[in-house]
Amino acid sequence: MFGWISKIFGGVNKTIETLDISGNEKARIKNELGELQVELSTKLIDLEMKVLETRASLAAAETQSDKFIVYAWRPLTSMTLLGLLVLMCLGIIPMQAELWTLSTAFLGLTTAGRGIEKSIKANRLGK
Repeated sequence: MFGWISKIFGGVNKTIETLDISGNEKARIKNELGELQVELSTKLIDLEMKVLETRASLAAAETQSDKFIVYAWRPLTSMTLLGLLVLMCLGIIPMQAELWTLSTAFLGLTTAGRGIEKSIKANRLGK
Protein backbone atom coordinates (compact mmCIF):
# COMPACT_ATOMS: atom_id res chain seq x y z
CA MET A 1 0.00 0.00 0.00
CA PHE A 2 2.76 2.40 0.92
CA GLY A 3 5.58 0.93 -1.15
CA TRP A 4 7.11 4.34 -1.58
CA ILE A 5 7.95 4.38 2.15
CA SER A 6 9.92 1.15 1.77
CA LYS A 7 11.76 2.59 -1.23
CA ILE A 8 12.77 5.70 0.70
CA PHE A 9 13.94 3.81 3.77
CA GLY A 10 15.59 1.15 1.62
CA GLY A 11 17.63 3.85 -0.11
CA VAL A 12 18.64 5.32 3.23
CA ASN A 13 19.66 1.88 4.49
CA LYS A 14 21.85 1.38 1.41
CA THR A 15 23.45 4.74 2.05
CA ILE A 16 24.12 3.76 5.68
CA GLU A 17 26.03 0.72 4.43
CA THR A 18 28.45 3.02 2.61
CA LEU A 19 29.25 5.05 5.74
CA ASP A 20 32.62 4.57 7.41
CA ILE A 21 31.31 3.67 10.88
CA SER A 22 31.30 0.51 12.98
CA GLY A 23 28.89 -2.35 12.33
CA ASN A 24 27.21 -1.80 15.68
CA GLU A 25 26.60 1.85 14.88
CA LYS A 26 25.16 0.93 11.46
CA ALA A 27 22.86 -1.62 13.10
CA ARG A 28 21.70 0.94 15.68
CA ILE A 29 20.94 3.52 12.99
CA LYS A 30 19.11 0.96 10.85
CA ASN A 31 17.09 -0.14 13.87
CA GLU A 32 16.04 3.46 14.57
CA LEU A 33 15.13 3.93 10.92
CA GLY A 34 13.05 0.74 11.05
CA GLU A 35 11.15 2.08 14.04
CA LEU A 36 10.56 5.37 12.21
CA GLN A 37 9.32 3.46 9.15
CA VAL A 38 6.83 1.48 11.24
CA GLU A 39 5.64 4.63 13.01
CA LEU A 40 5.21 6.51 9.71
CA SER A 41 3.34 3.61 8.11
CA THR A 42 1.05 3.31 11.14
CA LYS A 43 0.23 7.01 11.09
CA LEU A 44 -0.47 6.93 7.35
CA ILE A 45 -2.79 3.95 7.79
CA ASP A 46 -4.60 5.79 10.59
CA LEU A 47 -5.01 8.84 8.37
CA GLU A 48 -6.27 6.68 5.50
CA MET A 49 -8.83 5.06 7.81
CA LYS A 50 -10.05 8.50 8.90
CA VAL A 51 -10.45 9.54 5.26
CA LEU A 52 -12.39 6.35 4.49
CA GLU A 53 -14.60 6.77 7.55
CA THR A 54 -15.33 10.37 6.55
CA ARG A 55 -16.24 9.29 3.03
CA ALA A 56 -18.45 6.54 4.38
CA SER A 57 -20.22 8.95 6.74
CA LEU A 58 -20.79 11.38 3.87
CA ALA A 59 -22.22 8.61 1.72
CA ALA A 60 -24.45 7.51 4.60
CA ALA A 61 -25.66 11.08 5.09
CA GLU A 62 -26.41 11.32 1.37
CA THR A 63 -28.49 8.16 1.39
CA GLN A 64 -30.48 9.33 4.41
CA SER A 65 -31.29 12.71 2.90
CA ASP A 66 -34.88 13.46 1.98
CA LYS A 67 -33.73 15.42 -1.08
CA PHE A 68 -33.73 13.32 -4.25
CA ILE A 69 -30.70 14.99 -5.85
CA VAL A 70 -28.56 14.51 -2.73
CA TYR A 71 -28.86 10.74 -2.62
CA ALA A 72 -29.23 10.16 -6.35
CA TRP A 73 -26.40 12.20 -7.85
CA ARG A 74 -23.86 9.35 -7.87
CA PRO A 75 -26.15 6.77 -9.52
CA LEU A 76 -27.45 9.35 -12.01
CA THR A 77 -23.93 10.46 -12.91
CA SER A 78 -22.77 6.85 -13.21
CA MET A 79 -25.65 5.91 -15.50
CA THR A 80 -25.11 9.00 -17.66
CA LEU A 81 -21.38 8.35 -18.02
CA LEU A 82 -21.97 4.66 -18.69
CA GLY A 83 -24.48 5.57 -21.39
CA LEU A 84 -21.97 7.93 -22.99
CA LEU A 85 -19.31 5.19 -22.92
CA VAL A 86 -21.66 2.78 -24.67
CA LEU A 87 -22.52 5.40 -27.30
CA MET A 88 -18.82 6.07 -27.89
CA CYS A 89 -18.04 2.34 -28.19
CA LEU A 90 -20.88 1.90 -30.68
CA GLY A 91 -19.61 4.83 -32.74
CA ILE A 92 -22.80 6.84 -32.32
CA ILE A 93 -20.89 9.73 -30.80
CA PRO A 94 -17.22 10.48 -31.50
CA MET A 95 -14.62 9.06 -29.13
CA GLN A 96 -13.29 11.73 -26.79
CA ALA A 97 -10.27 10.88 -24.66
CA GLU A 98 -11.16 13.32 -21.88
CA LEU A 99 -14.69 11.94 -21.54
CA TRP A 100 -13.37 8.39 -21.61
CA THR A 101 -10.84 9.15 -18.86
CA LEU A 102 -13.41 10.99 -16.75
CA SER A 103 -15.95 8.20 -17.12
CA THR A 104 -13.61 5.34 -16.31
CA ALA A 105 -12.11 7.22 -13.36
CA PHE A 106 -15.49 8.17 -11.91
CA LEU A 107 -16.97 4.72 -12.38
CA GLY A 108 -13.88 3.03 -10.98
CA LEU A 109 -13.70 5.30 -7.95
CA THR A 110 -17.42 4.96 -7.30
CA THR A 111 -17.18 1.18 -7.45
CA ALA A 112 -14.09 1.09 -5.24
CA GLY A 113 -15.66 3.55 -2.82
CA ARG A 114 -18.77 1.42 -2.43
CA GLY A 115 -16.65 -1.65 -1.80
CA ILE A 116 -14.63 0.15 0.85
CA GLU A 117 -17.78 1.53 2.48
CA LYS A 118 -19.26 -1.97 2.65
CA SER A 119 -16.00 -3.37 4.08
CA ILE A 120 -15.93 -0.76 6.82
CA LYS A 121 -19.58 -1.40 7.60
CA ALA A 122 -18.99 -5.17 7.73
CA ASN A 123 -15.96 -4.72 10.02
CA ARG A 124 -17.99 -2.57 12.38
CA LEU A 125 -20.72 -5.19 12.51
CA GLY A 126 -18.17 -7.89 13.25
CA LYS A 127 -18.73 -9.92 10.08
